[in-house]
Amino acid sequence: MTLPTEQIESVVRQMQEMALFVEFKPEQLKAIASVLEIQTFKKDTWIIDEGKPVRTLYLLAKGRTGIYRHKKWNDTLLASQNPPDFFGEFSMFDQVRPTASVKAEEDCEAYVLTAPAYETLTQTFPELPAQFKHSTNLLKSRRLWHLQ
Repeated sequence: MTLPTEQIESVVRQMQEMALFVEFKPEQLKAIASVLEIQTFKKDTWIIDEGKPVRTLYLLAKGRTGIYRHKKWNDTLLASQNPPDFFGEFSMFDQVRPTASVKAEEDCEAYVLTAPAYETLTQTFPELPAQFKHSTNLLKSRRLWHLQ
């Protein structure tokens, strides 16, 4: 289900707070928000499985998720996320397999950008792939810096 028109402006404001979208123009954010879908996930549902291909960006709207690495006998929690966090950006824009899994720690709702919707957007905004590539590179640098 796509977002109702009255919800788009609210989502745009949330996106403006996210590091992924910091360099995007308002008209780009509005266009992206207009093609987002709403998905819900029950507690303990695996949203992304480590190593399995996925081309979807998730913008967490409600609830809490956990980022996990699967080890031989257990799952290790790496981080918890709350709104307005996001995940799936590297798989979506760099087209790499996820290096971690994401699980709904409580009932969650997310705004979802699918690959087909993204491809449609790039026809109107051909600069989007370069912008997302730049944003994901900055995110990688920041995350590596915090690991040191």
